[in-house]
Amino acid sequence: MKRYMLLVLKLGLLLALLVAAATTQDLRKIWELIAGANFYYAALFVIVHAMTAALGSGNLFLLLKPLGRTLAWRRLLFFDLLSLAGSYYTPGGIGGLGGMILLMSKEGVGLKDSAVAVLADKGITLFVALLFGAVYVKIYGGVFEVEGHGLTVMLLITVLGGVVMLTSRWVRQSVAKIVDRLQCYKGHYSLLLTNITITAIIFCLQGLQFYWAFSAAEVRLSDWFLVLLSYGILAIISQLPITFGGAGLSEAAAVLLWAGLGIGSEQAIAIFLLIRVFTFLATLVLGGGASVVWLFERRKAAAV
Repeated sequence: MKRYMLLVLKLGLLLALLVAAATTQDLRKIWELIAGANFYYAALFVIVHAMTAALGSGNLFLLLKPLGRTLAWRRLLFFDLLSLAGSYYTPGGIGGLGGMILLMSKEGVGLKDSAVAVLADKGITLFVALLFGAVYVKIYGGVFEVEGHGLTVMLLITVLGGVVMLTSRWVRQSVAKIVDRLQCYKGHYSLLLTNITITAIIFCLQGLQFYWAFSAAEVRLSDWFLVLLSYGILAIISQLPITFGGAGLSEAAAVLLWAGLGIGSEQAIAIFLLIRVFTFLATLVLGGGASVVWLFERRKAAAV
C-alpha cells in the first residue's frame, strides 16, 4: 500500500509541475527552441556518454579490489551500458543500480560486495556533486538573493527526497549493512582519491553536454563556468527518488540556477528538455547496442 501511495505522490508532483509549466510558461517559445535546434549535436552526446561510461567502469574496477573481487573492466563497461536506461529513467536511478548489482553478481561477485562497490561509487559521485555545488554557491551565491524562495523550495525538495528513501525499512537495513562493509576501504586513500579525480572528470564531461545543448539551440552563454558548476546541484536533484528521472524537478532547478546567466525560464526549460532528448538518443544507441550484444550472447550460450 505504501508503494502505491508513494507512486501516486510522485505522479501527482510531476503533474503539478507540468500544469505549472503549462500555465506560466510560453510553450510555443519552448517548442520553437527545441524544434529549431541542431540535432547533429546528439552525436557528441553519444561520444561523451561512452567516455563517461568507460571512466565510471574504471571507478568500479578499482572499488572492487579492496573487496577481494576482480571483474574485467570491459565487462563492467558492458554492464554499465546495459543499465543506462535504468540509471536515467527510474526514480533515483534505482533501475541502473539494481541492474549493475544483479549483472555483477551473475559474474561471480557476491550481491553484498556488488552493492557495496556500486553504492561506494554513488557515494563518491554525491561527494563530488556536493563539492561542485558548494563552489557554485560560494562563487555565485548572489544569484539567490533574488530567487531566495526558489532556493528554499529546492532545499525542501532535496530533504523530502532523503526522507522518502528512509521511510523504507529495507533501505534503512541495507544502508546499515553496507556502511559496515564500507570499512574495507579504510586505508585505501590513494584509491579513493583516484576515484574522486575520475568522477570530477566525468562531471566536467557531462557539464560539457550542457554547453553543446546551448550551442545546438543557438543560445549564447555569458558564463560557461557557471553552467559547469551547476551540474553538481542538477545531478543531485535528478537522482532524488521523487519523480522519474528527476522530470520536472531538474527543469525547475535549471530555471533557478541559470538565472544568473540572463537565461529566461522558457530558454532554460527548452535547453534542459533538449538535453533529455539528446541523452535519450545516446542511451538508445549505446544501451540498445549493448542489449543486442547481450541477447546474442544468451542465444549463443543457450545453443551450446
